[in-house]
This record gives sequence, C-alpha cells and structure tokens, in this order.
Amino acid sequence: LQGYRQSFEIEFPAITRNRNDERATLGVREGRYAEGTYIPHFDETGEVLGYFCIYHDITERKTAEQALKEANEGLEARVTERTHALEVLNSELSDAKEQAETANDTKTRFFAAASHDLLQPLNAARLFTVALGGKQGLADDVLDLVGKVDLSLKGVEELLNELLDICKLDAGAMQPTVRDFAINDVLGALETEFGPIAENAGLSFKVHKRDLWVRSDSRLLRRILQNFISNAMRYTRTGGAVVGCRVRGDTLKLEVWDSGPGIPEDKLKIIFREFHRLEGPETTDVKGLGLGLAIVDRLGKSLGHPVSVRSRPGRGTVFSVEVPLGVADTAATPKPKRRMAGELGGLRVLCLDNEPDILDGMRAMLENWDCVVVTAQSGTAAEDTLTKAEDGKQPFSPDIILADYHLDSGQTGLDVLMRLRDVHGVNVPGVIITADRSADTADLIADQGFSLLNKPLRPAKLRALMTRALNRLGSDAAE
Repeated sequence: LQGYRQSFEIEFPAITRNRNDERATLGVREGRYAEGTYIPHFDETGEVLGYFCIYHDITERKTAEQALKEANEGLEARVTERTHALEVLNSELSDAKEQAETANDTKTRFFAAASHDLLQPLNAARLFTVALGGKQGLADDVLDLVGKVDLSLKGVEELLNELLDICKLDAGAMQPTVRDFAINDVLGALETEFGPIAENAGLSFKVHKRDLWVRSDSRLLRRILQNFISNAMRYTRTGGAVVGCRVRGDTLKLEVWDSGPGIPEDKLKIIFREFHRLEGPETTDVKGLGLGLAIVDRLGKSLGHPVSVRSRPGRGTVFSVEVPLGVADTAATPKPKRRMAGELGGLRVLCLDNEPDILDGMRAMLENWDCVVVTAQSGTAAEDTLTKAEDGKQPFSPDIILADYHLDSGQTGLDVLMRLRDVHGVNVPGVIITADRSADTADLIADQGFSLLNKPLRPAKLRALMTRALNRLGSDAAE
C-alpha cells in the first residue's frame, strides 16, 4: 500500500474433507505452496489506488527442495555412520593384527621351547643307547635289543621333527636365508649321509655332482633333497636311487630318481597333503606320518623353488626341485682335503649342560671313544674347571668344548664359549648343541666361529666334528 512490490511464499495446509460430504470423492488434499506477488496500482498522480495479487504454484519446487534437504541430511548421517563403522573396523583390524602378531611370537617361542623340552630327553636316551651299544663283551641278543631301541628312538625323533617343522612353516617361524653357494657342498653332505643307509638296505646310491653355484638357503634346500632321498630309500626294495642335476636356462633342476613301486597318476597331487601316505602291498611296512612331502611343498613355496614329481607305476618315481643358478665366489677359500685321522683316544673334551642325565650320557658315549671327559653344569663351573687348580691338579685344558645352548638363568652355551675365549684365552674348537633350529640362532653361532649340532644328537656327526678338530690340532702341532 506504500507503493512497493512485495513477494512472499504461502503454505496452504492439507485439508481432509468430511466423508459424508457430497464431495467426499475429492478425498484428502495435500498441502500446497504458492509464491504470492503483490504489485501496487498507481493513478496518474502516483497515488496508490490498490494492488494486483498474483499467486504462482511452487509446490513441486518446494517438494524438490525439501527432498534435497532431507537427502543431504541423510547423506551426512550415513557418512557419519559409515565413518564411525570404518573407525571401529580399523580398530578391530588393528587389535586383530596385534593379537595375530602376539600369537605368532608366542607360537615361535613355544616351538623353540617344545623343541628343547621334547627333544632333550630323547637326546639323552639316544646317547645312552649309543654308549651301551659301544660296550665290549655284550651278548648278541643284547646288542640286537639295543639296536632296536635306538631304531625306535630314531623313529620318534623323525616324527617329532616333522611335526615341529610343519608347525613352524605354518606359523612363518622358519624364514629362509638366501645366499650363493656351491651345490656340491650340499650334494657331498647328502652322499655322506645316505651312502651308509643305502648300503645297509642293500640298495645302490649315486650322486652326480656339478661344479655349479646356486642361489638358495642351503639348509632348507638340503632338507628338501633329504626328504626326496629318504622317501626313495623308504619305498625302494630293489635297485636304488640316483641324484642328478640338469641345467635349464638360468636354473638348476635337482632330481632324485628311484626304482620303487611308483605312484599312480591320480595320486601325484594329493601326496603333498598333510598326513597322506600311499597305501598298497608294497608300502604296508613303511613307517611315518605322511608329512615329509607336505614339508617339501611348503619349503619350496617359501624359497620360490618349483617342486614337481613324475612317476611310472612299477618302474619308479622322479622328484625334482628347480633352483636359480648363483654367482661363484672366486675369492672363496677352497676347503682342505680331508686327511685320515686316528682314533679319538686321548682327546680332551669339556661337556657343558645343565641336565645331569645328558652329561652322564655324553660321558658314557665319549669314554667309549676313549676320550678324556670333564663335565660342568654351568658357565661358572666350566670357568672354574679351566682356570682353577684343585687337589694339586692343574686346570683342565680341553681340546674341544661341547656346550648345550640353553642353560639355566637365561645363560647360553654360546655366552660361556665366548667368555672362555675372550676373557680366559681358551681358544679351542667349540660345538653348540641345541634343539633350536632357527636361522637367527645358527647365524649367531656361525658369526662367533663355532660349530652347530641339532638335537637329538647324531653320534656320527659329532664324531666327524671332533675328528676334524683333532686333524686341525695335529696339523697345528706339526707346523
């Protein structure tokens, strides 16, 4: 009325008509929106005579605006909800990862402890059987019983090692240490290990070596080949086994051939499963859990080395593993040729272990080899033995020290050997004996220049190490 144009929005509320009304057919009318515009009407003098009123239906626009507003609010609510859900999920995943890492660390510690605790009494038992078998004047039937006991203990050892290895591989506790090395180092060791076994079984065993270097973990690669050869010896009744090498481009294919009963084609894949063994008249007397090839399959995947098998029933089987060729270390010092050594008689040995039964077994076995043996149950006792004179006797001067890795109060045999060498100047060969098969422990021992033997102790390996020590001592004395 003051002469200004005005625009505003008007909401018309919903109307519900009386159903008794004659216009009841119109039903319920929804609320509507309109935009009203008042336009002043002037006369010739500019006075406002009145106004024009125009209404424009904007219900669809308002409905769209309201829907957009609700959508935005709903979207914000959903974003907030999803963000919260993601935060909760991330927190749960972080907790799960932490729990998994803790569980994995716990498993690793458990496997190390289980290896030590389970294999420690087995190690003592085998030491006693070896010592008993070495006694002079035993009747043949007694020797036969001792041999059977030792064979049974060896079977238990193999089963425990397979179970522990499969658990370690599944838990990721057995990590490879890849380096370049001469394949003949592994093949030579296998030839020495399985030659006598094949001879006792009346089988032939040949290893065709190649002067090549490969890139792998020598310990794990040797384990793969050990399983192949062990299976060949276990299932072959006549003939024998052959280990060969074939160069294929930049890889070396290591093959183990046998003349055993062979494997049906439909079983070639499932033999790599856990606890699966071939059944048949030729294999009824074969012992084992069926874990060897499952371990091989996991080791091959861990190393990135393809493992394969081909077979002809009634003719034999060929297992193979492909390994990348490595670079030869021209600066590597060639290993001296092994010289024949005399008996171990007179070799002075210090044995260090916190278990009295183990020390008793070691003493019995070593004295059968005519060694001079002194034992100690702790690092302090070992130091006293080597540095203090008692009852008018001079301190013991060992030619070699055999030490268990896990001692009491968190001390290790490696700690004792290092202290004897660095503090007291006892610089003699040392052998660490342990059930811990981790690469970290092996590296710690090797870095200090000591030898490693895994439990259960194999007397032949221990004797070989001591013989080499005796050779070195004789060589040094001659010079």
